[in-house]
Amino acid sequence: LVVDSITSTNAAVLLKELLTDIRKELDSSTSRKLSSRTIQKIVNVNQALKPYKRVVSDSMVLITSPERGQLFSFLALAEMDTSSFKIIKEQVSFAQTNLPNAQLKGIDLSGIDLSDSYLYNSNFSKSNLSHSNFSGSVLESSILDSVLAVDVNFQNVNLVSGMLNNSICTGSDFSESQLSRLVAMNTD
Repeated sequence: LVVDSITSTNAAVLLKELLTDIRKELDSSTSRKLSSRTIQKIVNVNQALKPYKRVVSDSMVLITSPERGQLFSFLALAEMDTSSFKIIKEQVSFAQTNLPNAQLKGIDLSGIDLSDSYLYNSNFSKSNLSHSNFSGSVLESSILDSVLAVDVNFQNVNLVSGMLNNSICTGSDFSESQLSRLVAMNTD
């Protein structure tokens, strides 16, 4: 399955079919592991979900994909085998995702690429964000409490009015980021 560009209507159909296939495969597997064929399908469909939705936040303008946001959220919350999710995070870029108000608490998102994404008012509390890429993303009003965020690329991020408490951010890069009204207590 190789698709260069699809309409948003076709994207919805393609995404619905993929999510149904993933759900069936996970439900039929006691280990909740995905096959390499399904993971390759995820890679292909994600590439076809082209960003088109313009989002303006302060001085940042992003072009994002709501469908990528749906796919990412579904996969992150699917309670699949950790090795399957690790392979997905290594092979799939979720850059330019549109997923405001996401509830991604307690999830291992280490190594994920969420650069140039719209993640306004999202909750990443108690998640592992280490070695991930959030550069150029809008995380305004987001909660990153008790996160493990070692060596994360937070360059040019909008984290205005966010919360970053009780977190470990060793080696993370916040250069050129908007951090006004950020609450950050007990954070290394």
